[in-house]
Amino acid sequence: MTRIKMKRALAALALGAGASISTQASPVTFDDILPQGFSGSSIVSGGITVTSSGEGFSNVDSALAYGAIAPDNSTGQFLAALNNDAITLALGGGRFLGLDAAFIAPVPIAAGTAAGMLQIVATTATGIISDQFDFGLSGANGVWSFFSIDTDLLGSSAVTSLTLTACLYDGLGGCVRDASLSQFGIDNLRVPEPGTIGLVLAAIGLMAATRRRQSV
Repeated sequence: MTRIKMKRALAALALGAGASISTQASPVTFDDILPQGFSGSSIVSGGITVTSSGEGFSNVDSALAYGAIAPDNSTGQFLAALNNDAITLALGGGRFLGLDAAFIAPVPIAAGTAAGMLQIVATTATGIISDQFDFGLSGANGVWSFFSIDTDLLGSSAVTSLTLTACLYDGLGGCVRDASLSQFGIDNLRVPEPGTIGLVLAAIGLMAATRRRQSV
């Protein structure tokens, strides 16, 4: 291959890999670890460190273990933050594209009940970004379903850490945390595919090496 052709191929590789970073994501499903509970400590799934605040406790397991209160569209394992626990995801300056979330009531309750919101606070290189998303209404069986959150606000930011909490509607127009009822589940954390980042860096390195050889 001539030098010109090689440079063109490497440039195409870098551009293609760069495009894939913005479109491809590798979801963290919590299926790669054993079922376990934790409070005030951390677990690692899919390369992401997840830390419980210790205000309550968190647990990774399947719908079978949670029984009647499990989100009715859950598949495989998911993480439940219970009894007002907060969850922090360590992303180390990476991007975060979204997740699936559901409210988890202590017991099934009346269909069509509004619960509250998932609150997201992100620490980025430029400051703090926050957002919140309504959990929707309980279904016919008295539990909530996972719904997809695509965090466009965070997708273009370098996020150091992401903290998730749940608040409950207080009937007065507010949404507050409750010591025993603020519970939620998360699954399918969407982060950029690590392999494509390495591909871009490798391509850029090869292009730089080619230029150096040509200048000698």
